[in-house]
Amino acid sequence: MGWKKIRIDFATTVKCQFCPRHITSGKAVIVQHDNGILSYAGPSCAKDPNKVDNPKEKIIDVTKGCVEEHTSTKNKAQIAINPVQDEDLPTSLDDDNYFDENAAKAYLLLRFEKLAHVQKISDFRSEKLSGIYQKYVADNKISPDDEKYLNMVMYGDKHPEFTYKSLQSLYATDFWLRVFLEKKPGHRFITSLLEQLHQYLKLSKTQMEKLNECFTEIKGMKITLKTNSFG
Repeated sequence: MGWKKIRIDFATTVKCQFCPRHITSGKAVIVQHDNGILSYAGPSCAKDPNKVDNPKEKIIDVTKGCVEEHTSTKNKAQIAINPVQDEDLPTSLDDDNYFDENAAKAYLLLRFEKLAHVQKISDFRSEKLSGIYQKYVADNKISPDDEKYLNMVMYGDKHPEFTYKSLQSLYATDFWLRVFLEKKPGHRFITSLLEQLHQYLKLSKTQMEKLNECFTEIKGMKITLKTNSFG
C-alpha cells in the first residue's frame, strides 16, 4: 500500500484518495505515501487495513474542540476518526504521571507550523520550546525530560493566549476565515475579523456568531465553529 495516516486536519471539499467519495465535513485524515506525497482520506477508508498501513494508530488531531458536529455525521465521525473527541486536561500541573504525547505533538505543530504566519505567534518563541520542537521534528517523539515543561506551556495560565486550547481555537478560526476569503475575496467584515484575530489572538462570542452566519453565504460551506471557542 505505502500509505500511512499522519494527522486529522481541516480541509475544504476534497476527494478521498481511496474511493470516489468527496469529503465535505470540513475535516479529513491526512495520509502520506512512502514517496512523500500527501493526500486525503475519509474516516472509513482511514481505518481500512487494506488501504492504510496503520489503521489503528492514534494520530495527531489539530481540529479537536472547535467545530460543532452536524447531527447527521456526528456519530460516524466519533467512531471512525477517533473514539475520544475531547482532549482530557490534567487535573493538576503537578501531576507528573499525566502526559498526552499526541496532544503535545499537535501543540508543537500548531505553534511552529500551522500558525507560523501569525506574527504574534512567530514572535513569541522561547529557546527551550524551539529546541523541543526541533528534537520532535528530528525524532518524531517527545523526550521525557521535556514533558513537564510542555504541560506547563500547554495548560498553564501564565500566557493564556498560547495554551493548547487557545491555539486550537485560533487555528480553526484562522483556517476558515481564509477559506471564506478565497471564495469571497475582499469581504470587508471577514477581512476585519481576520485582522482582529491576528492582532488579539481571539474573537468574541458575538463575532464568532456573526462569522457562522457568514459561512451560510457560501454554497457547500457546512462548517460551524463553536462560538465559545476563546472562552
